[in-house]
Amino acid sequence: MTPTQEHWVCTYSDYIDEFLADSWDYHPGEHHFVGMYLLPRMIALRQSLGLPYYVNPDGMKKQPGDLVYYFSKSVEGQVTSRWCRLAIEVKQAGKRNGKLPITRSEYNLWIGATEAMSRKPHLVVAVCKQGVFLMGWQDFCAVYLKHAYPDGAPADIAAKKPAKNGYTVVRNANSFDPAWLDWSGQSPANGVFPYKQYPEKRLQCEASFVAYLKARCEKVWTECETALDD
Repeated sequence: MTPTQEHWVCTYSDYIDEFLADSWDYHPGEHHFVGMYLLPRMIALRQSLGLPYYVNPDGMKKQPGDLVYYFSKSVEGQVTSRWCRLAIEVKQAGKRNGKLPITRSEYNLWIGATEAMSRKPHLVVAVCKQGVFLMGWQDFCAVYLKHAYPDGAPADIAAKKPAKNGYTVVRNANSFDPAWLDWSGQSPANGVFPYKQYPEKRLQCEASFVAYLKARCEKVWTECETALDD
């Protein structure tokens, strides 16, 4: 898919310039990136991928991920229905340290836990000043644990004790540093797409990212549909 004027933001490099620049007074957060950048691309890809309309997980807290596609199918003779799911977790780097925050709940439920894959996101899309990257959740966790906890990762992260005033101090896990990835741009097949300064390069890298996004989503959804029909 080639970016067009129908998109709210033409390329991911444009988004970085517009909203992650030091001159911008606010930190919009990952939901802003979803609405302004990622969702318009997924809407354009939805029909070709055969996806249903997306589910807003803010209203479904038990669905992991920031952008979730969910389809259930009743099976004759079975009490429960079978379902397909595509869950994309979205991360946006903080303006102060340039790192991707990992909350205590995310660590305990999706990284340190040994739950089945159905209870974790399938893919991660992250934006930072270096560019954007798209990884499978397991690959993301492998990079994260290797660098964030080189001496061994804890099984879970406990919350700090309640403060004397009655409020609990939230304790997050170590952040994900985009500097751990190779941003040289020599191998876009690894899902890392660097920020580009010049317009022609921006459009080329944008098209490459969208094609990669489509391929990764298609793989997850096709595998899910195949399992559904078995």
